Amino acid sequence: MFGEIWALLRPHIVGALIGTILTFVFEEAIKAFFRSTWRKIKRLARIFVRKRTVFGEEFMLGKQKLPWIVIDGGHGEAYDPGDLECRYVKELVELPEEVQKLRKIVEEEQRQASASHLRAAWNGSRYYLHSFVIDREPGDERSRLKFIFGPSDYYNFLATSPVLDRPLNDALPGVTLRSKYLKDLDPWSKPVSFLAHSFGINLAVITRDEYMVFAQRSPGTFSRPGYWNVPVNEGLQRPFDNDETGAPDFFKAAARGLYEELGISLGRDYKEKPKFVSFGLDTQFYQFGLLGFIRIQLTLDELLAIRASGVKDKWEAVKVDAAKMELDKIVSFVRDHEPWAPSGLVCIFHTLVAILGKPIAVHRAFEQIGVKKITLEAPRLSA
Repeated sequence: MFGEIWALLRPHIVGALIGTILTFVFEEAIKAFFRSTWRKIKRLARIFVRKRTVFGEEFMLGKQKLPWIVIDGGHGEAYDPGDLECRYVKELVELPEEVQKLRKIVEEEQRQASASHLRAAWNGSRYYLHSFVIDREPGDERSRLKFIFGPSDYYNFLATSPVLDRPLNDALPGVTLRSKYLKDLDPWSKPVSFLAHSFGINLAVITRDEYMVFAQRSPGTFSRPGYWNVPVNEGLQRPFDNDETGAPDFFKAAARGLYEELGISLGRDYKEKPKFVSFGLDTQFYQFGLLGFIRIQLTLDELLAIRASGVKDKWEAVKVDAAKMELDKIVSFVRDHEPWAPSGLVCIFHTLVAILGKPIAVHRAFEQIGVKKITLEAPRLSA
């Protein structure tokens, strides 16, 4: 009896088992095939797009173009500390004859100021930007920025950035450092190192009770006095900002700026808190820089109390104000306060994109007050 039943059921049971096994095997094979194919399609698409173009940004304020070009970033993702690589070379940059003459003028002006007991500029050690590369690994769209810096000083800076439009020769009033060396220069090309003696660190600051902080620069500052800006603006300095190799540490510079301008110490975890979101160029002064933001564990009232008690570079800002960390509140603040430093305005824009995660809403809100982003096509990946 049992044998007869088994004889009847055996083909069905065996068939069911074989079917189950085959279904499992082929289902996994089909899934693996589609996963592999999709990865290849995405990789090819990335390679095609990456070879064809890289996008930067410019901004319009009304009908006027802001003198800041976004070379990389600004799409909402912050760079990891490992994405920002710096090397240091000890070779001095060779100054052309025109810049050597301008430097001698600066040296004489500062000597006379000191002899007359007037305020003279301290010739602190700085860096010049030798070169940079924007790199992307296959299959990963995250940017990795590689910089090479060399030694410079503040007199080199005074002999270049502030006087780019000064005539070099009375007989040829139209010839300037800008017209001779920077006209129609591709921002993605190798920097003109003998003009690039300043690299800026610019940070928006958000308090624990969700306020974004702003600062109005004092009349005594060199760069755009009276302009509104984000509160942390620092140029890289040697030896304060370098690591053990001599290369600048962007995060150390950010921590120094936060302490000197707002009185806030980050402690040992200074690399974890600042978030850099874009890299760009101030075309008016030919100054490269990073833009980003930092969240601090202080309320707005606590921050203002610390600053009121006295900080090292309190003189650099005549006023500190804030707006609630809400898109409409910040856009209204920007609209009601002017003028704005270009790097500061772009820094606020990119910070909102990164924190709120709503780039279209940010774009539309700023367009309502006359600030419009324009996408650029860069001709190459690196410089």
